[in-house]
Amino acid sequence: MVRLILIACLLCAAALMPQRAGWAQGAPAHFEPSVDGTRWLLSVDFEPPLTARLEEVASRGIPLHFTLEFELLRPRWYWWPESVFEHAVTWRLAYHPLTGDYRLGREGVVSQSFARLEDALAPIVQLRNWRIELPLDLAGGAYVGQVRLRLDSGQLPRPVRIDALTNRELYPQAEWKKFPVNIPTKTSAQ
Repeated sequence: MVRLILIACLLCAAALMPQRAGWAQGAPAHFEPSVDGTRWLLSVDFEPPLTARLEEVASRGIPLHFTLEFELLRPRWYWWPESVFEHAVTWRLAYHPLTGDYRLGREGVVSQSFARLEDALAPIVQLRNWRIELPLDLAGGAYVGQVRLRLDSGQLPRPVRIDALTNRELYPQAEWKKFPVNIPTKTSAQ
């Protein structure tokens, strides 16, 4: 009887604990070689927490910079995994009060306009077929890929950046999404 009461109390306590908001929720990452075999295509879903404070900052016209980072790791039994390849891309999301729309752009790409903040975040959080060119001299074998989406607080204006250090609503933590990657050897690829 005491054991049942203890289990019931533990289940109630676990249900009442606040869930940790993270960006790494959603479907697992999908990483596969392209048809021509020179590039790899990454598809991944994130669920960004749209806090009230983050929406307020965006609606005041302060641009938000989101960085998507990809890293390829070679596991080692004697030490931490070795990073063999890194790639990142940054999006700039800004609200324009005169037109009343959100603009999403990145370097070298024409910006897109959206009426709502949720619509503007959709191309970032539902990434499809992101082309990644791995080095040609990469040895075949088993690797670990990891990807994360984060708000780049270093790009915020200084008063907001200082507030972001103490306010978790302005700087949500991103966790890495990890997935296995099998690079074919040169002999098996031919």
